[in-house]
Amino acid sequence: RVALADGPLCVKEYDVLSQMGKAFGFDRKQVAGLIDKAEGPIGGDPYAVLKLRAGASAEDIQKAYRERMRFCHPDRWERGSDYREMHRQTTLKSAAINAAYTSLSERRGIQGADKK
Repeated sequence: RVALADGPLCVKEYDVLSQMGKAFGFDRKQVAGLIDKAEGPIGGDPYAVLKLRAGASAEDIQKAYRERMRFCHPDRWERGSDYREMHRQTTLKSAAINAAYTSLSERRGIQGADKK
């Protein structure tokens, strides 16, 4: 959680966490799983997926969507076999984030969010 405190995890931070995990006996898959758990739920309430309070404004929804996708976009993790597990997890998580955003957008009538 400390690594995620300043924003999205970068590849170098992931490498450091992987090395620390290895020192404690964890493999990269286990480290990726721990990072994924710290990053929040993969389904359920759309507000929880986007890390928002219920009834958030349309602007807050759009901002949260962009922020969450900045970390969870799978393209950030296409760097070879060492990152395969993070790529798999971010693929699943980005699909959940997109579904949550679509759900809230339809409820709130948000249009053209990606154009802003």
